Amino acid sequence: MEHEDKNEKKIILRESRKTFLPMYALTILFTGIVIFFITKSHKFSQTNLTVIIIVLALGFLIPEIVRSWETCTVKADKIYITTGIIQKRHRKFFTSTITDIHYKQRLWQRMLNYGAIEINVFSQNAPIHLGTVDRPKKRIEEIEEFIQTAHKR
Repeated sequence: MEHEDKNEKKIILRESRKTFLPMYALTILFTGIVIFFITKSHKFSQTNLTVIIIVLALGFLIPEIVRSWETCTVKADKIYITTGIIQKRHRKFFTSTITDIHYKQRLWQRMLNYGAIEINVFSQNAPIHLGTVDRPKKRIEEIEEFIQTAHKR
């Protein structure tokens, strides 16, 4: 395990909450439907309340679990990708091996200004996914500037 300096500058990329907007919307819609049927029948029991709480909890906790599943940390000389919660998998790429950094956006992502950032490195043919982040163009500019500044030192 490498020694990690707490004062070392880094950029942390995590999955954007905008990715989960459809899930949030369905959670609210389903909760609204359940509440509507409960109020129509005038039978509000402890079971009904439990169902509503479980639906709301799962609808808002699952995205947070997925967001914490994968973290990408960009440091001056390396990019670390950590996957998993209980059993963690660590991948490390040297910034000097990066040949290209780009982002992809679908229509929905362009409308909400989030997208997937990917890098290409010498050692792999397929692009490496760093994360689906908010404002990907700005984040790429930050990463490029951060790496270039670090290499000038």
